[in-house]
This record gives sequence, structure tokens and C-alpha cells, in this order.
Amino acid sequence: MANPRYFFVCRSPAACAAYGGDGPVTFGTAVEATKVRVNGVVSPRVARLEYYSAPGGAPRGIPLLSAFPGSRIFSFRSATMSHGRLVAYGTDGRPLAVYDDELAAAFG
Repeated sequence: MANPRYFFVCRSPAACAAYGGDGPVTFGTAVEATKVRVNGVVSPRVARLEYYSAPGGAPRGIPLLSAFPGSRIFSFRSATMSHGRLVAYGTDGRPLAVYDDELAAAFG
């Protein structure tokens, strides 16, 4: 977690527990000079997280880091979120949640 290219929403077990919500994914966005960064926490129900940068495009797997016992965090960036879609999948392979309007709001 010391890589300066990435920053995460929490840096302790208590902070991660406090940041996570009731949903499968809790995240925030930060607009950088040329990219938008997405940082968050996933619930234990999430087995996989994928980001689609454009409709019909191939997904990009988002690594889930087990930073602290009981919490997994992620961080990724993209040039634009206007057509982006973040999909959280359960252990059965089915989507648990889809986030697209929330990503587009980063430009609002």
C-alpha cells in the first residue's frame, strides 16, 4: 500500500470497517488532471470486481487487496467515467450490483 500511484480510502482496520456500507461496494471518486480515480471497499459477498470503460467493451478486472483482516479494498483509474460501469460479482458469478450513474457523477 506504499505505492505512490495509488491511494486507498482507508489505512487501518477500523477505518475500513467505518468506510464500508451496507451495499456490496462503497467507493468515492477523485478527479485528477487527466484521469478519474476510484477507491473503495467491497463487502465479503463480492468475489470479483470489473470495470467496463465503454458499452460493449471488454471488462478490466480490478484487483481486490486484503489489506486488513475482514476488509478488501481497491483503487483504479480511468481517463473517463462518462460511460464507465463498475460491476460487483458474487461467488456464484452473478452480478450483485452495477454502478454507472455514480461513476458518471464524478464529472458532475
